[in-house]
Amino acid sequence: MTEYVLDHHNEGERARLALMSRLLDPMHRRHLEALGVGPGARTLEVGCGNGSVSAWLADRVRPGGHAVAVDLDLSLCDADAAPGLEFRAGDIIAAPVEPADYDVVTARAVLHHLADPAAAITNLVASGRAGGAFLLIEPDFLPVSIAEPAAVRGFWQGWLAWSREAGIDFFIGRKLPAMLADLELEDISVVAETPLYNGGSAWARYWAQTVGELRPRLEDSGHLDRRSIDTFLAHCGEPDWWTQSIAWTAVRARKPATGVLRDTAATASTVGTMKKLFELLVCFLHPIAVVLMWIDLATRPDMGRGTKIVWAIFGIVPLVPFLYVLTGGDLW
Repeated sequence: MTEYVLDHHNEGERARLALMSRLLDPMHRRHLEALGVGPGARTLEVGCGNGSVSAWLADRVRPGGHAVAVDLDLSLCDADAAPGLEFRAGDIIAAPVEPADYDVVTARAVLHHLADPAAAITNLVASGRAGGAFLLIEPDFLPVSIAEPAAVRGFWQGWLAWSREAGIDFFIGRKLPAMLADLELEDISVVAETPLYNGGSAWARYWAQTVGELRPRLEDSGHLDRRSIDTFLAHCGEPDWWTQSIAWTAVRARKPATGVLRDTAATASTVGTMKKLFELLVCFLHPIAVVLMWIDLATRPDMGRGTKIVWAIFGIVPLVPFLYVLTGGDLW
């Protein structure tokens, strides 16, 4: 991976990522819903950032499902964000994510930062099961080529010159369909959404935060000077200034099925529901349910130590194992 210029430990990065989640999560969730993500599914998000999408996925796949969120740096993720959500530190360029049988695999705004996006996409595809679905969302900065006024267009030209030297591909969105086709994925569909926003809006604040965080790098690159950056930031505060920056390109695809074809949503949902019903029946055998609950708590990587202790203590109360199962816990 090239050096990640928006390090999670930068001042203001938590707030910037939270704003990005607010702006892009609705689009991301809409495309995931279109893929039929539901109870019992196993999902994988690579480059999870603050984990907001994976937390939503964990809720979506209950009961019986499991969500895994992977990032190089998990410092901005909440380990207790949702029951059934597992966070893992990992590098998608290095290898697929085991056990490589995920029903849905997604990544957003990560591939354009990578030195070898082709290797990352190959490993993403290898992480999904036969017949599994894939969703990639990445930027294409085509709209900035006609940005107005000329001073803003000049800022974006300097921005893109800096990004090329930094190893960032802000035009990767248009390349994704062919890259997935080369890996023999099927049912490839693509749509690009380009927010139109004005100064003072959430998108303008996002860009002001991003440019502010990167300002020392931008000025040191020699492609942008103080005046150019100040002019752009001034426009970001002007309500009468309307512009577009990114065509957010969402690519959906499916891995060819091998062997026996199966409907992911229907099969996973049925198996997951049957499992939960049997677990609820076991809860009537309270002593056995408590022991099974304690064993599951001891091995859960998605739950903090304090939360585990609370569940373990209150598990003695007869109704608590039922509650544990209904909120995403497993007895085996």
